[in-house]
Amino acid sequence: MLGVGVAVLASLASACAGDPTPGGPDVGATSGGPAGSARLVDDTGRDDVPDGGGWVALIPADRVAEVWQAAGSDPGADLTYAAVTVTSAQVEAVGGLTRPVSEDGSFELGLTGPVVVCRVPGELDSGSTRGCARVQLDEDSRIEISWGEAGFRVSG
Repeated sequence: MLGVGVAVLASLASACAGDPTPGGPDVGATSGGPAGSARLVDDTGRDDVPDGGGWVALIPADRVAEVWQAAGSDPGADLTYAAVTVTSAQVEAVGGLTRPVSEDGSFELGLTGPVVVCRVPGELDSGSTRGCARVQLDEDSRIEISWGEAGFRVSG
């Protein structure tokens, strides 16, 4: 009898596990700590400085067109200088996340898989993106986003 109970529990656990990821089978949620930093790049030879404040939008790459449509804008294929006013509701509706950027430029990621990362230096829900980039994030990913004369870049 105990064997049947264990089998039923295992079956229930398997059925309940399903696909818990917010953006689909290839995008997953993580609960790690700070995994990103934002910098302003000075192209004149001065030191780079932290790009604090504002927020970062993390959008499942296969659903980013839905966010652009909801925002009423299509920045095209080159997202380096993408300027789209997006809201947290639009991002979250497709399984994405918005993350605040601290004054020292650090932020949490929170998603894995193919993701479009956008920097919004303004207020949440009223600011325009200052560039976006498609990236592949893993559980242990650590990225640096930067803005300078060459536009928005992600490294890491």
